[in-house]
Amino acid sequence: MKRKTIKNIFLFFIIYLPLQYGLVGVVGSYHSEPWPSFVFPGFKNVYVFDSGFEIRQTEFELIDSETNQRAQLTPNQLFSEIPVSKISGFIRARFSDKEMVQSYDKITDDWLMQKASEKAGFEGDKLNVHHFTTYFSRGQSSLEADSMVTINYFLIAEKRNNEQ
Repeated sequence: MKRKTIKNIFLFFIIYLPLQYGLVGVVGSYHSEPWPSFVFPGFKNVYVFDSGFEIRQTEFELIDSETNQRAQLTPNQLFSEIPVSKISGFIRARFSDKEMVQSYDKITDDWLMQKASEKAGFEGDKLNVHHFTTYFSRGQSSLEADSMVTINYFLIAEKRNNEQ
């Protein structure tokens, strides 16, 4: 390849990438976040093996202690206002560490409980987070979940009495 051709390709991408991401920002502020046509590779959340693969997941569990009613909510369900592409980073930053979650104040606890209760359709009194890995193996005709390992499970919010 000629030096001029390489230089032109390089200049094309220097101009193309900022324009593309600018367009994503403009369209995203009016409608929803579109997927760009060219994306740099990222870190994957699915680890592939010869015999199958694993997926790391997070679920929120709302519990009503009186009726023992339980509801599992995905992060996408609980925080539907956050774009799907940002959910995993948000969960890692806000709900991966038990000590961080315990530092939340009463207002945050009440907000989380109210939001989870709205999404689940019943009033709960405890909200837990469950980080786990699901392992899939290749079966005869499809992939089948064969096991699940809990990485972390802890209380993130509960209804408090008004005396505090």
